[in-house]
Amino acid sequence: MQRSRTAVLILALAGVAPAALATDVDLRLGVRSFADERWPEVGVAAALGPDDRLVRPAFGAAVASEPIFGGTVLEGSAGLAGDFPRRGRLAASWGLGAALLDYSYGPNDGDATAGYAELGLRRVRADGIDFGVNVRYLDGSDVELRVAGSGDPGFRESISTVVVSYVMRW
Repeated sequence: MQRSRTAVLILALAGVAPAALATDVDLRLGVRSFADERWPEVGVAAALGPDDRLVRPAFGAAVASEPIFGGTVLEGSAGLAGDFPRRGRLAASWGLGAALLDYSYGPNDGDATAGYAELGLRRVRADGIDFGVNVRYLDGSDVELRVAGSGDPGFRESISTVVVSYVMRW
């Protein structure tokens, strides 16, 4: 599992490091919902290039944690993003791409890949910091969580998730 964590971190750094070159950087505070569980999540996303492009490369990183049993999901993502034509002070955005996920739940861990689609709506402010909401849906094959260093088969967990985030964009 160390290899998957390294890949997630490299993908996350690839998106966060050039954030100074990005036109749009989002700080996302939200909730990751899968099965019957809700985990708090914090993430950052960067869309590179000028605002007038309809399609831009996008990178992101997020971490969600379950404080009671010590579960953690690390996510690194890459894809395409864009903004729909603005209507007054409201702006809508979209995104499509792939994500690498690294799960750790108690003594169990596993990794998975997923595709994602997202939509966002924010209020554009003159001072350069926009506020809004973003909904992201991830789906892929189930992840098999195994007990690290043992022959225990662990269990399978669905990675179909919905993430609803409060977004600050600058």
